[in-house]
Amino acid sequence: MSDKTKSYFCPSCNSPLVNLPALAGGEASCQKCTWKGPNTELLGYEFKTGFDNAEEILHAFARDIRLLMAQNESGLKMGQLIIKWGLVQNVDVPTLSRYVGNVARAIAVSVLETRKDIEKEKQSVS
Repeated sequence: MSDKTKSYFCPSCNSPLVNLPALAGGEASCQKCTWKGPNTELLGYEFKTGFDNAEEILHAFARDIRLLMAQNESGLKMGQLIIKWGLVQNVDVPTLSRYVGNVARAIAVSVLETRKDIEKEKQSVS
């Protein structure tokens, strides 16, 4: 397992809001300023995360949310809500677990997207 991740920043305004190309040597761009150029010009910073990739980070975050939901019985209440709204007639444990897992992942994605939106707003204000 590699525990290092690299973050990239715009060489013009130092914003982390950069669009990275999928291919090495492709053109990158900044969402804050008008900079565009090869991804080799981006400023990079490597740091330890304990994860191999962004998907592993998302999975761990969603797992923590799922555990929190289990501790305060939110999963059980979610099953009751799903039945109330007529999405299913009854919910067995494996099915409920699947629903709760998917809800936890959706919450994690939403939190990360909200953070990104907040960072964009901060960048546009400064």
